[in-house]
Amino acid sequence: MASKKVNTAKFKFGGETMSFTKSKTEAAVRYTPGMKPQSKRKTGKNTLANEQLRDFEIVHTRGGIDRKLDQLRAQPDVSVGTHVWYLNDEKDSAFVPTGYLYIEFKPGTAEIKQRALLDEFALNIREMVGPDAYRVNTTPESPNPIKCAMLLQKKRIILVAEPEFVTKPTTNDFTMPSGKFIASQWHLDNTGSQIPIIDIPNAVFGPSHFRRGADAKVKETWAYLGTLGSTNLKIAVIDTGFSTDHPQLRGDGSKIRNSFNAATRSADVSPWFQAGDGSRGVFSHGTSCAAVAAGAWDVQGILGAAPNSRIIPIKLDILSDDAIVKAFEHAMLNGADIITCSLGFPKPVPLSTWVFNTIRKVAAQGRGGKGTPIFIAAGNANPASNNQPRQISDFATHPDVFCITASNSLDEPSSYSFYGPNAFMSAPTNGNNGVGITTATVTTSDGLTLRNTYTSGFGQWALLRPLSLLPMA
Repeated sequence: MASKKVNTAKFKFGGETMSFTKSKTEAAVRYTPGMKPQSKRKTGKNTLANEQLRDFEIVHTRGGIDRKLDQLRAQPDVSVGTHVWYLNDEKDSAFVPTGYLYIEFKPGTAEIKQRALLDEFALNIREMVGPDAYRVNTTPESPNPIKCAMLLQKKRIILVAEPEFVTKPTTNDFTMPSGKFIASQWHLDNTGSQIPIIDIPNAVFGPSHFRRGADAKVKETWAYLGTLGSTNLKIAVIDTGFSTDHPQLRGDGSKIRNSFNAATRSADVSPWFQAGDGSRGVFSHGTSCAAVAAGAWDVQGILGAAPNSRIIPIKLDILSDDAIVKAFEHAMLNGADIITCSLGFPKPVPLSTWVFNTIRKVAAQGRGGKGTPIFIAAGNANPASNNQPRQISDFATHPDVFCITASNSLDEPSSYSFYGPNAFMSAPTNGNNGVGITTATVTTSDGLTLRNTYTSGFGQWALLRPLSLLPMA
């Protein structure tokens, strides 16, 4: 099949229409098996230094890319020669078509019609990857992969036709953020060194309490992304109450969104509670958890894992079915991209069918039908005297949630944490000879006034909060 040269290409990729532009100065070659890339090969006076992109070598030239590509294809040790493309004409990351395509036919398409279309484009089936779905490769008689995808997408029986690309992540200019207590936040980046104890002036936790790399890889993620996260990301934190006036939660005044008290059906998520003897106290846990997840970038304090993210604080201090259901439904209805919570009874208590089905619905239907990731702590009732796995909280064993157990700053299991086959991962917090997480907290000294402050000793169910930086599909 004759193939007309295409310099710009617009087609559907990943459900969105993308625009690609062919490079005028770069080509990519793959060498025959057993041949090493010839990065120092002399390919002409107009050719610049080459670079490696997985099993392709990117060849740079100052002009005449089509002629250069023809020369490369003619070399006996070159098996594939192809153009390099850039998304939206942005010269930050090269996209090289591998010669493979992913194709889905519309359900009900007869196999004889599928094979006829593949033959028309001289495509070979490499594997069947699903019902009516194939991974195929082009041949010398096929259009180039880009052109092939564009033509296939016009066929009535085609649901998806996408070229496979090889690329590499871009390197972003990024300045690591600062904060008064960021050096104490070992869970962001555990260097194995001593850190200041913010609760005690001039005191430190010694290096014996730390193991390099026992952290949530947060600073590493910031550097990789070149950002502190998206302001469009909303994290629903279901917990016992929140001091929304804390600088780490208040931020620029727009961090808190759609506060909800699941017990009273109000917007009052304050950390106050009434004790059995009539006295008042405050829950600090929700404030600390929310700050670990998304504490605002404030040089006077700590830094959350996703400090640009918004927080949907949901107070749940009564574990009734009705309140639990309303908490999860509120998160979904208000556009939560992530839900994180520390629900759990001291002893195994089965979830009611209503609660079970609600969690299932939110996990599947949240984010406009994409599904909402739900992270739930395994629970803290594993006794230190018997460090054997015990039953995980029934909330965390739900098949549609991510169950998170606890590990400490020495990369050891925290003795209090439940463990078991339901666990998705273990994440850093305190325990054993490890060090607690430095984060925001709230206290009261007179029973009347909230005091926004910080602590170096937070732990246990805080363990899952750093996961809030994970990119969402």
